[in-house]
Amino acid sequence: MIFTNMNEYASVHEAFRPSVLHNLYVNYGIPSFVVALDDGVYPQLSGITYCHHTEDIQKAFTSYCKNYKIKRVCNFIDYLTPWQEVNYDGEVIYFVRSLYKANIENLKHVNDKWLEREVSRINSADKIITDSPASQKAIKHYYNLDANLCWEYINPQKYLDVPINNNENEYYIIGRFDNEKRFDLITEKQDIKVTAIGKRELGEKQYLNIEHHNAMPFERYIKYIETASFGLFPSKWESNGYSCQECLAMGKIPIVQQGSGGNERLCNSQNSFIIDYDTQDWSTLSKDNILQMQQSAKETLTIEMYKKSLEKFVEIMYS
Repeated sequence: MIFTNMNEYASVHEAFRPSVLHNLYVNYGIPSFVVALDDGVYPQLSGITYCHHTEDIQKAFTSYCKNYKIKRVCNFIDYLTPWQEVNYDGEVIYFVRSLYKANIENLKHVNDKWLEREVSRINSADKIITDSPASQKAIKHYYNLDANLCWEYINPQKYLDVPINNNENEYYIIGRFDNEKRFDLITEKQDIKVTAIGKRELGEKQYLNIEHHNAMPFERYIKYIETASFGLFPSKWESNGYSCQECLAMGKIPIVQQGSGGNERLCNSQNSFIIDYDTQDWSTLSKDNILQMQQSAKETLTIEMYKKSLEKFVEIMYS
C-alpha cells in the first residue's frame, strides 16, 4: 500500500494527483491511505482512503491495515508524509523524491524536523527507492545507502495534447515562490510576460512584471500559460523535476539551472537551455530555432517511458 499526504500544493503536480493513486489501484491493485493536510476537496476514487489530519491517524491507519491485511507500506512524498503519526511493524519501503540533505546547502533556513525525519526514515527502511539517477547518487553520497531506481517519469499524455505556441516573449514558472526555488532571481524585464503558478511564500514583496495565480492543477492553469514558449527552473536542486517534465511534454522550452540534477537528465541543447541563473540572463538567450527546440522538447518524454518506469515500481512493491 501507499501511505501519503495530500494538500493543495502537492496536487498541482501530476505525479501526486489522486488520479495517479486511483490508477495504481485499478491497474495494479495497490491501495493508498491518504492524510489530507488541509481542507481541500479531493475526489472520492476507488483505492483511496482519506483521513483528515485532525482525526486520530493512528486509529484510522491501524483499522485500514487490518481491513486490507497490509504487509508492506511505501510512502509517496518522502519527508513530508506524516509517518511519525503511526506505528507500523511491517516492511517499509522509503521513496525518496527529493533528498532533503542534498538541498540543505541551497537553503537559508534548514527545517530540522524535516531533516531528522528523513535521517530516521531512510536509515530504518527495509528498502529504498527513488525516481532519478541524481537522487540515487545523492543517497549513496550522503547516506552510503543503495536505492532502486523506478517511476522516473510522469504520464505525459495530457501535456502532449497542448499545441505548440511560439510567443518568444512569454515565460512561466510553477512551484513554491520561495528562496529554495530561487524565485527571487526572476526579476523585472521590459516587454516580457512571466506567469507564475504556485504558492506565495515571499512575504509582501511585489513582482510588478509577474502575473500571479495560486496553486492549481494543470486543467485550470493551462489557460494562463498556453501561449508561453519557455518554462523557468532556477532551483539549484531538483532531483527529478516533474514540472520540467511537464514543460517538455507541452512543447515548451525549459530554462534550467546548471547542475540542478534531474532537470538536466532529459534536457539538452536541442530541447532546452541549461544556464547558471547567477551569472546568465535568462531573458536574453538566443531565440533562433525556437520551433525546432519546441518540437524536440515535445518528443523527449513518451508514454512508453512512463509505463516502463512505473512497472519497475510495481515489481518492487510485489517482490
